[in-house]
Amino acid sequence: TVLYVPSYFDFPRIRNLCVRGGRDPEEAAALADAGRPVEGWDVAYLSEYSPDKDVGRARAMFRDGSLPLIIATERLHAISRAAFRGARHVIFYGPLTVASFYEEFLAPLREEKERGATVSALCLFDSYDRPALSRLVGTEQAADMTAPQDLSAKDKGKTQAYVFV
Repeated sequence: TVLYVPSYFDFPRIRNLCVRGGRDPEEAAALADAGRPVEGWDVAYLSEYSPDKDVGRARAMFRDGSLPLIIATERLHAISRAAFRGARHVIFYGPLTVASFYEEFLAPLREEKERGATVSALCLFDSYDRPALSRLVGTEQAADMTAPQDLSAKDKGKTQAYVFV
């Protein structure tokens, strides 16, 4: 699984949340600065500030299957064009800034699907993401997608999903 984070401002927050794992804030901050995850979690945190050596090592481990999760910034891809071969699941923490990156990020999924693997892609968004979403799907569609939903009693608990082909 690869989690792409479009904004670097969200990246440290997600990294710290993963590292914290119930620890006190001072210990968690020290571990986060060292880039160490919660004990038992195998995850790599990669950003545009990560050394090329660390990115290469994480990509190799991910491709081999010994690293199940990579959390990476969109800007890492913009700078290094690092593709994560072997990815079967991609999660976008928000709409990407550059629309053409979707195709590049999802190319490894296509390869895995051709090999018969089950693949999935998910993009998280809310009403605050309407401007970014409108660049991808248009203003009217973005307004419909981010409009508050009036769910009847029988629809409570159901989620709304959009499929792009």
